[in-house]
Amino acid sequence: MPEAWTCSPGECRSVARRPTVHVGYRVDTPAVPIENVVQSTARDVLARMILMLEEQNLPVVLHAHDEVVVEVPSSKGQEARSRLQSVMSAADPRCPGLPLACEAVMATRYEKDSSG
Repeated sequence: MPEAWTCSPGECRSVARRPTVHVGYRVDTPAVPIENVVQSTARDVLARMILMLEEQNLPVVLHAHDEVVVEVPSSKGQEARSRLQSVMSAADPRCPGLPLACEAVMATRYEKDSSG
């Protein structure tokens, strides 16, 4: 197994890693650059939304791909849900015409929606 080094301030340690195997398409296919542009744009839109949520006093505690989790007191849940939907559905001025929609769920712990 190849070995990699991870370093943090004051310490370095060796971590064994499995060899990386790429399955599917080759890097030189036309789909890869297009996919990279789409993913990069999606990341930029999400990053802007996270900043907007923080400005609305909706502290983001987790984000992954197209999901954002905010943590608020349960007494402010409905209000936070409404503001979250408003921010996440707002058009990005850099991407006019980009359709955005949002579903907000209140829960006491994070759950991955299995419906879709």
